Amino acid sequence: MNILNTLFVLSPGAYIFKDHRNLVVKIDGEVRIRVPIHGLASVACFGHAMMSPEAMGSSAAAGVHVAFFSQTGRFVARVEGLGRGSLALRRSQLKATDDGERTSSVARSIVLGKVANSRQLLLRRARETGDPERSSRLSGAADHLARLLPSLQAAVSLDEIRGYEGDAAARYFSVFGDCISAAGFTFAGRSRRPPRDPVNALLSFVYAILLNDCVSALAGVGLDPDAGFLHSDRPGRPSLALDLLTHA
Repeated sequence: MNILNTLFVLSPGAYIFKDHRNLVVKIDGEVRIRVPIHGLASVACFGHAMMSPEAMGSSAAAGVHVAFFSQTGRFVARVEGLGRGSLALRRSQLKATDDGERTSSVARSIVLGKVANSRQLLLRRARETGDPERSSRLSGAADHLARLLPSLQAAVSLDEIRGYEGDAAARYFSVFGDCISAAGFTFAGRSRRPPRDPVNALLSFVYAILLNDCVSALAGVGLDPDAGFLHSDRPGRPSLALDLLTHA
């Protein structure tokens, strides 16, 4: 499946190899797709999809990020070439993450954007639904998020900011099921590792893809995906990419 400039390979047993300047996907011995490497930004392989070392190396050299996910969509690993951007940019980023005031300022902006975006989505769904009870629940949650914004704007410490973010997320997901109109899909609450229903599985799947895109975008402009503001440092955690994902 080729969406925009990302090649998603989801078929079990798929094998990706390089042929001249193309990536070729073969399934059960049959070539299914041939994509020019220079036309791609990234490749995402799921489950038991495999990729030849030559294909990985050529992709990395061309600036195409390759990411591997489990069959359930959990991120496993990435292959990428040398980083881009200047050392001065990364030094400036790291200095900012060590500055408590600047860290709080960036984290506050991220959460403000998230809460405002969540509120707008709830208001839109409240207008669109034809169910008065559902509309009332959505509007009530949107009002709660609106009341959080002034307090969040005045928050100084990271703990305060994270607390408001957690409050907003809990309120948002308490009515997320009312946003869903597709037949056969219900949502009783957010669950992870493992997701316990199709909606949570789809959310986790999309978050994994978006996180990979955020890491790629940050690395592409020379920023360190691991040095974040809202999310604390942790080995193996792309904190800055998670900051961007929070805002999405």
